[in-house]
Amino acid sequence: MNITKTFNSWTEFVDRAESGKPTARTRSSRKNGEHWSGASFNEAVRMARQGWPEGTKLVHELSATLYNNLPAKRLKLQPAYSVVGPGTLDMGRYIQGHPESMMVWVESETEDVVASGGKIVSVVYNIAASSGVSAKEMLDKGVVACALVDLLERAGRRVELVMAVGVRSWRSAYTMRVPLKLPQDPLDMDRLAYAVAHASCLRRLCFSVWECEPAEVVAEFDFNGGSYSTPATVSVEEHELLIPHTLWFPGFKFADYMKWLVKQLATQGVEIDD
Repeated sequence: MNITKTFNSWTEFVDRAESGKPTARTRSSRKNGEHWSGASFNEAVRMARQGWPEGTKLVHELSATLYNNLPAKRLKLQPAYSVVGPGTLDMGRYIQGHPESMMVWVESETEDVVASGGKIVSVVYNIAASSGVSAKEMLDKGVVACALVDLLERAGRRVELVMAVGVRSWRSAYTMRVPLKLPQDPLDMDRLAYAVAHASCLRRLCFSVWECEPAEVVAEFDFNGGSYSTPATVSVEEHELLIPHTLWFPGFKFADYMKWLVKQLATQGVEIDD
């Protein structure tokens, strides 16, 4: 039995997690510990719908540190308009009675952005993690992944991001895929940070979706309040960059993933200055 479940949108996934009819007799998504899950089920649904600003702050702190070390970063200035200064009065707009008649200069695209040609980078993040992986480890790994997306977008690459979850039983495999960002979508970091960096996305929402699967699937993968199977790899297309699942051993090491982040940026032509 090999199953691939694909949602059309993040909203569809959250709706299913919140309101789907369970097949499982026991719902660990509602009962497991908050320290392990990072939040209650209701809090998980709220963050999934409204975003997680605290996670965004951590992402921006990390990506800002790296962005400041981009050697080719040369900002251009372009005109914008404001109600008040400091700036230069645009007489034409002022005479016409336009409320925003003060011309100010703001930072625009870097030369890297112009040179990239709008290249698309497809990223698949497998958020599956062993039960022994802490919520803090999941947070740290997710923040690094979000920083990669943030920096690629700043460098002019259009990022497509898919949240995936791969698990297996002794004879079967199950993969779930949820689109988080299409290449043309604006960067909603509050949502992205929650989806890939908060433990409750996996241990509340994904568990809840699994508990609503048909009885034979629930039984095969132990989605009935048991182990919820073993984290496993997911298949990706040749052009997709896979961020793999996290096992209890060797676990997650922040320094290793920082090296990985810099390497991935370099692969996309974004060099970080030591």
